[in-house]
Amino acid sequence: MLQPSLIEWGSSTYGAAPIADVITIATSLALGKNLHNQRMAINSWLKLGFKVIAMNSPEEIAVLQSDFPDVEFVKVYRDGREKFTKPYIYFDDCLAYFAKNELKICGIVNSDIYLLKEEFYAFVKREAVHAFVYGSRVDVETIENLNGKIFELGFDYFFFDKQIISHYPQSNFLIGLPMWDFWAVLIPIYFRIPVKKVITPHAYHIIHKTNWDDKDWYVFRDELLRYIKPSTDLPIRQYSMYLLWEIAKNSIEISLWNDDTCK
Repeated sequence: MLQPSLIEWGSSTYGAAPIADVITIATSLALGKNLHNQRMAINSWLKLGFKVIAMNSPEEIAVLQSDFPDVEFVKVYRDGREKFTKPYIYFDDCLAYFAKNELKICGIVNSDIYLLKEEFYAFVKREAVHAFVYGSRVDVETIENLNGKIFELGFDYFFFDKQIISHYPQSNFLIGLPMWDFWAVLIPIYFRIPVKKVITPHAYHIIHKTNWDDKDWYVFRDELLRYIKPSTDLPIRQYSMYLLWEIAKNSIEISLWNDDTCK
């Protein structure tokens, strides 16, 4: 697990330490993206009752904190800039933050995902106990028109019981780059922790250009292959589809209203 010296604990610019009964979402704000869009997305989380922390470098926080006074900032002192040019944060750093604080249910959500169903907070508080809950976004052109397409090739939000954190081996996955979302779901599956996929559309994302390229996919594919290999000979280009199939096969599909559970 991450060495604590690489995160400045208690470095928030707003509020106190997380309260155990309040579900906390960790994210990382992106200076290179539309800040207004991220502001509106995070507003949707706060409106539902979530507490929000943003993990960013000290220089980013100096720029961001005035626009996000209701977000607690946590300084991180390592990121992906050296290898990937942008300050992507490590998945392990989110886990280390959660492990250090008194929480029951933890969340990780991409900073431009809108959560728009008022039932979602109570749903997570119930379904994530001793379990792992995740889901995919719906891509839309604007947030005013929610007719869009579910993104089937990855996942954008995760909520889980804090006890699950101890099962994760140390890794090099970066939030915002390929495969970290697969990794987040696969480890609980491996340890036979109940893994639940939300099938009700409720998380929305305004379409934009992809921020990574194919070479990044190969880097993190190789990272994942250190731990998870197909049981049969498989063309390496089909690895993502194999993982998606394994995740689907081992997930319990649940509705936000528990009225159309599939299995």
